[in-house]
Amino acid sequence: MELKPEETWQGQFDEAVEWVRNLPTLFRLTRIPILGNFISRETFVGDPDSKSWMVPVQETVPVPDSVHMPIEILKPLIEKAAFIGKANECMCRKAFECKDHPHDVACLFLGTAFEHGEAHGLEMLTAEEALDHMQHAIQVGLVPTLIWEKEINTNFKAPMDKGLAVCVCCDCCCDMRLGLRMGGPKFRKKVFRPEGVTVVVSDDCDLLGDCAAPDVCSVNAISLGPTKAEIDLKKCVGCGHCVQVCPIEAISFEFDPEVDIVGSLISKIETYTTIT
Repeated sequence: MELKPEETWQGQFDEAVEWVRNLPTLFRLTRIPILGNFISRETFVGDPDSKSWMVPVQETVPVPDSVHMPIEILKPLIEKAAFIGKANECMCRKAFECKDHPHDVACLFLGTAFEHGEAHGLEMLTAEEALDHMQHAIQVGLVPTLIWEKEINTNFKAPMDKGLAVCVCCDCCCDMRLGLRMGGPKFRKKVFRPEGVTVVVSDDCDLLGDCAAPDVCSVNAISLGPTKAEIDLKKCVGCGHCVQVCPIEAISFEFDPEVDIVGSLISKIETYTTIT
């Protein structure tokens, strides 16, 4: 039996791209009283079950063991995943016709939920191939984000407790970043910093203001104080964009020596889903 165009993977992908194109409007509408509550309740933007963790980019965690993030966070997840699929194109970068980052460096999907990923247009990878893919994504300026999202699993007709997405996000097009910049508080409550990770500003800050530019912090957590930039840690999700843009390296990640950052993050993820 011949499938209808909307039933094919390409048809579903094209529909998702159109959906992403409408997200900026949807996120802005969530700020309107009453209407915003309805939209948040009826769409994924306010889904209280969804969880996402930003992974600090290109940082060395000194304790309890020296590990290189984000690969040392991703490595145990990827290696234990029963199945690994890779999307051939990023729907967010395609939707907004991104000119700054490659479209074909796209998300990974981990777990038994994606056992039949090939039928949905995924390229199935080995753990080694998946790690190489993530290394390349980081090298071209993309930020890994761990996403446990009902919408993703719905698209694959897969159980939510058997899968995890590892998105590689650009700040300009990623739907997660759009939600943080434009959406309401319900969306922001779905995104977390790893436990034990804090972004700090040193006394070397000379108030150049690159970190406080409108397009840098997705959650408006940075402002210029009387002597240096200040970060509102109640808002900060630890994406590390401010660390990357500071020309004098006055902003950095600080890691709590009492916290097993990698272990605690993996443990937290495993309370929601299993990927083995």
